[in-house]
Amino acid sequence: MRNILKTPAYLVCFLTLLAFFSALPQAGFAEKPHKNIPKNAQATTYGSGWNCNHGFREVGQKCVTIDVPSNGYLLKNSYGRGWSCLRGFQEIDETCVALKIPQYAYLESQGNGWKCARGFFEKEGNCIEVMVPKNGHLESSGSDWQCNRGFRKLESTCLKVKVPTNGYLTNATYDKGWACERGFKEAKNTCVAVNVPKNGYFVASSYGKGWKCERGYREAEKACIAIELPPFAQLDYSGNNWECSREYRKKQEECVVE
Repeated sequence: MRNILKTPAYLVCFLTLLAFFSALPQAGFAEKPHKNIPKNAQATTYGSGWNCNHGFREVGQKCVTIDVPSNGYLLKNSYGRGWSCLRGFQEIDETCVALKIPQYAYLESQGNGWKCARGFFEKEGNCIEVMVPKNGHLESSGSDWQCNRGFRKLESTCLKVKVPTNGYLTNATYDKGWACERGFKEAKNTCVAVNVPKNGYFVASSYGKGWKCERGYREAEKACIAIELPPFAQLDYSGNNWECSREYRKKQEECVVE
């Protein structure tokens, strides 16, 4: 009696529940019996389902033998066709046919196809050598070529880039291969100085004048003139024009009441 009184309350509750569930009939916890399990199958661990044994696959509630072709192997899964071809073979009409790897090619990582070696490209099932011209080099993929810096691609050759005065080389291989330095713009394959007017700033662009007016000024021919704001107006988002306040609308060069 003294030992029971000293036992913690949570332990007493646990022992009481354990004795209660131990007294229940075991049949109440038994799993439902598996029914209609076909030949060459086994019951699933949970529920009342079943799975086909290894080497068999389910077809119409039955487990039929998986016919593995020559140079093939069984897969672990029992669904689908259940087999795959060995490395170096490919599936053709439910058979495994040896891959025909052309010269200068190698078997790819998955083992069911091939790729051309670096310096060759695929054409009509063969590996053709990449012909790199003078002043050129193989690109990173190894199946094409690019021109070296200072040269540009023209059909199957690499032409030397002619950089004009006040220009510099770029990394472009298909374009002209050069650009104008800051403060200059391209004009007929040359670099001409951009004349930025007072209250304007230089714009690096391959088109246009090469300059824009600062905020609060607008372009007038080749100059930047200050914007005169009429009453109830303010500069717009561009900063090179004006707009009326919300309660007013623009009418010619004034802001009038709506």
